[in-house]
Amino acid sequence: MGFRTARTRLVGRDERSRSHRAVMRTPDARVRRRNRRFWASSAPLWSLAIAALVAGVALAVSATGALGAATAAAPAVAAGGGTSGAPGSASKPSSRLAEAALRACRPTLARATFVARMRRVPGAAQLGIRLQLQERNLAGDGRWRTIRLASSRWRWSKVGVPAFVLERTYRNLRHGASYRVRADFAWRDAHGQTLRQQSERSGACVLPQLLPNLRPVAISWGAASGGYRLVVRNTGNGPAPPAVVEITAGAWSKRLTLPPLVPHSSTELRVDGPLCLEGTSVAVVVDPDGLIAESDESDNSLQRVCPLQTGVRRG
Repeated sequence: MGFRTARTRLVGRDERSRSHRAVMRTPDARVRRRNRRFWASSAPLWSLAIAALVAGVALAVSATGALGAATAAAPAVAAGGGTSGAPGSASKPSSRLAEAALRACRPTLARATFVARMRRVPGAAQLGIRLQLQERNLAGDGRWRTIRLASSRWRWSKVGVPAFVLERTYRNLRHGASYRVRADFAWRDAHGQTLRQQSERSGACVLPQLLPNLRPVAISWGAASGGYRLVVRNTGNGPAPPAVVEITAGAWSKRLTLPPLVPHSSTELRVDGPLCLEGTSVAVVVDPDGLIAESDESDNSLQRVCPLQTGVRRG
């Protein structure tokens, strides 16, 4: 069904005009009536097809918009951070106007670095940040206390900048405490009037207490000079004050004084005493009265069976 067309064929020059008229010939009345009936009967079908196509396009656009909205909402749940209240409150999207963060924590160096960032708001000409260091004693009541420092003053950006970042490193921090900063943010207009203020708190840098760890690592008998040779090592991260070392061989015992030891250093002690008999043992105990706080209290003693050889306990 439909409009019929004549077949086209290549013709010579002398037949071109006649052939052209045959191809472009107008259809007769019977064909025209059949074509009208076809279009009249298929009009509803074409309307339904067009309506379905429009509905499909609208559905696709709606689904794309919903997917975009869900993707945009995801960072608001995943990107947590400090708020103007206590840590652990409701999370905020990472694109918030201001934030404070712990950049580096070096407990062994007693050093911590914090950073604060802010973005300009409409109408703001200048951005300001003030950082205040806060300390919490690990063995205390858990409260944060603000440390008053000369550097805890407002820092202002140049006029017209789109963003402002302030980074600060604090040194010589006290072990046995944790540290964070409270960051105060302010936006001012061209006339110096405050448009907005906000406070954020960073994550904490924990500096555990540096404690010594005194442990005897060797007991030997001096074959040439006689007497006992003891080696004690401080394997902790903190300095050790003078301590007592007790050596026992059978019924004989004696106490010695161990000099101060810096972290990861050792010292040797010599003491005259009776040679232990074969099958008996010699024991050495560091800080037998438990007067020194150590990171590990379980390795303060060493025992060797006679006859003595150079015995070193590693670890």
